[in-house]
Amino acid sequence: MKKGALLLAVVIIGIVLWGVGSNAESGKSDKQQIIDLEHGLIAATNNKNVDEMMSYYDGTDRLIIFDAVPPLKYSGTQAWRKNLDGFVAAYNPGILEITDLQIVNDAKIGYAHSIQRFTGTDKNGRKVRMAFRVTDCLEKENGKWKIVHEHNSMPIDYASGRAFLDEAS
Repeated sequence: MKKGALLLAVVIIGIVLWGVGSNAESGKSDKQQIIDLEHGLIAATNNKNVDEMMSYYDGTDRLIIFDAVPPLKYSGTQAWRKNLDGFVAAYNPGILEITDLQIVNDAKIGYAHSIQRFTGTDKNGRKVRMAFRVTDCLEKENGKWKIVHEHNSMPIDYASGRAFLDEAS
């Protein structure tokens, strides 16, 4: 009887400890989880790790991206992955930084907007420097935040029709 009670107590303690460890993310506020997601995406981009980059996005065909470069819209994960593969292949090396991150959320949906700066060298050895605006729309499913829509843009000069690649005032 004592062995059975002891075994039951050990099992219950193990389940509780496993639950605490597996729900460590839930101990963070939703806002902090979104901040971590945004910074994780930046780190994955700087590491040129497309698999990790994709892990921050909704993994279905619901994903919609409006990027600063054509086409007008990327629909679904396959289209966005193909674009990211091209992006990481085009620059070597490159550093992406995030500033002015602002987040608004409730328990299930949120959005984050920021200014991001990319500096690097393209495959032809030319230095590249860009500043752009990013807005991410996120949903929380099964305790994890995922980007379901992203909009990247740069201000344009209407007179010339050209984008300001560097910071425009």
